[in-house]
This record gives sequence, structure tokens and C-alpha cells, in this order.
Amino acid sequence: MSHFAKVFDGIVVQVIVAEREFIDSLPDSQRWIQTSYNTYGGQHATGGTPLRKNFAAVGHTYDAEKDAFIPIKPYDSWTLNEDTCLWDAPVAKPEASETQVHRWDEEAQEWFLKFEFIDGHWEDKAPDREVVAQNTFIQSVIQQPVELSVLELATESIQSLTTEDLQPLSSEQVVALSTDQIQSANSDQIQSLTTDQIQSLTTDQIQSLTTDQIQNLTTDQISAFEGNDGNLL
Repeated sequence: MSHFAKVFDGIVVQVIVAEREFIDSLPDSQRWIQTSYNTYGGQHATGGTPLRKNFAAVGHTYDAEKDAFIPIKPYDSWTLNEDTCLWDAPVAKPEASETQVHRWDEEAQEWFLKFEFIDGHWEDKAPDREVVAQNTFIQSVIQQPVELSVLELATESIQSLTTEDLQPLSSEQVVALSTDQIQSANSDQIQSLTTDQIQSLTTDQIQSLTTDQIQNLTTDQISAFEGNDGNLL
């Protein structure tokens, strides 16, 4: 089994897992392009051969000339890296850390420390800079057509979303989140979901929730889950 992306006018509109024989049997088989789950930035996670630079996701662009999948451009100032087909900020991001999350401020054109893990929990180190940094990207994604609205956010970005970031998401956009993205959310973020958003969750998304995520749900939220395969909790 392999992953295949359906491309329409250069935009990925669907990604599925299937056998090559099934894809070849489709009347629009020419629209389906194989993609590698383990490929990111032109590198293969397990040392294999990378395929088309990046794993495809809904909303990505497929560049036929480069034979590459390119993520959604996060900010106007970022430029495409021709080697990785990822977007680079005009200023290099600080070195990755398991205890710190840096965010990009488009207006100030700089990275800043947003979250730091201290004494067993994450602390917001720059509460006044939330709107400037994150919402620029969030709103650009939310404004896309529903069929292209999967949030292309790394798990560290998901963890740093605020309640205000999550509230505008439509049911279709919530459904589009991957189980990895759902699992990366903290309990406060799960608690901030509206009943409509909860009722739109798929079975796989519900099953991916952790004990920590669901232990503090409100009565209304539990009722919403009960109306949407709540027995899976």
C-alpha cells in the first residue's frame, strides 16, 4: 500500500492509501500522484529514497517541473527553498529545543520565544505577541476554500494555539486535522472545542484522544461526544 495525492489544477485536494492497481483503474488516474509519508524536505526519515521532496497534504501545491509537493506558504516574507521545497523565513529559526517553542512575528520580521517548559508545564513567555505571530498564518488558512483547508501546522504549532485561534475553525476544518495533530493538542485546547466542533470529529480522531485530553471535559462536551460515537471515549 502507498499514499497517493489527487491533484487538480496543481493543488492537492485529496490524499489516500491504496494499491497502485486501484489507482490505475480509476477514470481520473492521471490526477493521482504517489507521495511518500516518510519524505520531508527532500530527506527520507528511514534512510530510503525520498519522493517528491515532501509528503503531500490537502492544500499543497504540486510543481510538475520540480516534481515536488510544496506546503502552503505561511507568511508573505518567506521564500521557497529550492532544495527542500519548504518555506524559509528571512531570519534563521533558533536551534530546535524540546523545552522551547519559538514563533515567527511577520510584522517585526523576527523569531521570538513563545512557550517554555518549566517545572512540568508550558509557560507563555510572550502573551502580548500572540495575535501578531500566529493569527497571520491561521487566518490565511481559514480563508481558504473548505476543500483546501487542512491546517498545515507542525505539532509544536498546534500546541501553541490559543482558544481564540481554535474558535473560528469550521467543522470541515476540524475534521481535516490529522490524528497526530489531535494528539498534540493539550487538554485546555480540547476543552475549548465547541459542541459543533466535537460533533464533527471522526471516529479515528475520537479514538486518538488521550486520557489527559478528555479527563476535564465539561458536561456539555461529554454530551456532544455521546452524540458522536461517545462510547469510544
